[in-house]
Amino acid sequence: MLLVTADQMREMDRRTIANVGIGGIVLMERAALGAVEALTAHYDIDERTRIGILCGGGNNGGDGFAMARMLHELRHDVWVGAIHKLDAYSGDAAQNLAVLEALDIAVDELSNLGTDELFGALEDVDPCTIWIDALFGTGLDREVEGSYGAAIEFLNSQPRVFAVDLPSGIHADTGQVLGVAVHADATATFAHTKLGLALYPGREHAGEIYPIDIGIPARVVDEVGWTAQWLVEPPWVAPRTATMHKGDAGRVVVIGGEPGKTGAVLMAATGALRSGAGLVSVGTYDDVVAHIAPAVPEAMASAVLARTIEQAHVDELDDLLAWADVVAIGPGMGTHEGAFEVLEAVLASDRKVVVDADGLNLLAEHRMQLQHVEVEHLILTPHPGEAARLCGCSIAEILADPIGRALEIARDWAATVVLKGAATVIVQHDPPRIAVNSSGNPGMATGGMGDALTGIIAAQLCEQLPTFVSVCGAVWAHGAAGDEAAHAHGQRGLTVTALLDALPAVWNELERS
Repeated sequence: MLLVTADQMREMDRRTIANVGIGGIVLMERAALGAVEALTAHYDIDERTRIGILCGGGNNGGDGFAMARMLHELRHDVWVGAIHKLDAYSGDAAQNLAVLEALDIAVDELSNLGTDELFGALEDVDPCTIWIDALFGTGLDREVEGSYGAAIEFLNSQPRVFAVDLPSGIHADTGQVLGVAVHADATATFAHTKLGLALYPGREHAGEIYPIDIGIPARVVDEVGWTAQWLVEPPWVAPRTATMHKGDAGRVVVIGGEPGKTGAVLMAATGALRSGAGLVSVGTYDDVVAHIAPAVPEAMASAVLARTIEQAHVDELDDLLAWADVVAIGPGMGTHEGAFEVLEAVLASDRKVVVDADGLNLLAEHRMQLQHVEVEHLILTPHPGEAARLCGCSIAEILADPIGRALEIARDWAATVVLKGAATVIVQHDPPRIAVNSSGNPGMATGGMGDALTGIIAAQLCEQLPTFVSVCGAVWAHGAAGDEAAHAHGQRGLTVTALLDALPAVWNELERS
């Protein structure tokens, strides 16, 4: 699914109207018709259902007027309120308002009411089963206040709310709340899904999302372009050939696991094994090697890490890097000088490299020494805290603009970046590509999930697909396995072990799709 910014959507609308010749009133009609279909599909309603519609001053309000007429024709009891002077509407919105007037469908003007008066007036409206939020569209870029803020607060006091294009108060590009925002059960979004609906907190405010085809020609979409892809459908995975052997399936080395953090490297190794890697070897510390085989008997192990440069296992590391197709480094590794030397050697190799956890912290700490190293296929997998260290900013700044910050990291390190979160963002620096993941659930907010993802990504990089495609598939499958585990066991108490147990079935299903 394509994700667009507000500017891109406006330009698509403009070109469709000006260059193609499809009138704005036609686009609004199709938007309203699709929204009504989505509304009736989402709720169990009949002719006795009373529906309230709150309309703002722009085209979003015009969509609301058109929906009011259609719902009235379906014999629903409709109440319409406008938070705008009725004689101040223009363009397509004014035309749809005129249609309501011609059909004697009343519209209550609420523009002269103060904040407290407006809330009280809405409470005095005969109770509605469903309320439609048609206050703001994609143009909102400032904090909501005054009567509009009161209208949103009222909608949030109602049990059922359906949003038009996006919940009012949500920034269309970032998903951030602009002061106050509608919490909707569902949202009908027009033409293409707005970027802010895929990112949190916008995604949470939107509820179930219904994309509505309003007739924007594909040529116009291609001319204008889009910002990102939303990974809402599973990737296709090619079945293995009958003659494949373990060497064909790829060799993954996972480096990390100092004493007390051995679980991190074990989860990464298991993630790689259960995602198709033919051979997995764990590079760790002398006193950890003996613990690998009992926990993951399919994995090999050798000592390549040491706490000081003097203790370094140089020959063993060189042999392991020569053997590997992909190296995943960082889970439970530590950040001492010995770990730094190993990271530097890995980055200097010609292998595909996934850096996570302590590896990311070392990148941030030794930026000046490491940024000159060129790695053809470098994947960084920070959570917001690690991303903040890489960017030199606060976690709040990362969460406010995850795509922008992921792009910053990708440019700084010439890397593909997986910024983990409720809506994980995947960014490739050259050529620029962006994806937002949809799979996963809050039960995955537990230690070790990122370590497992590191191993899954490493295994997928052995598949010889483009790096961005491999990483997107790994991220989606990781979330899907979490969803399968949550379905079986519930979100509370969900563990990485349960996710890893569910992972083979996810890959099996993807091969069949």
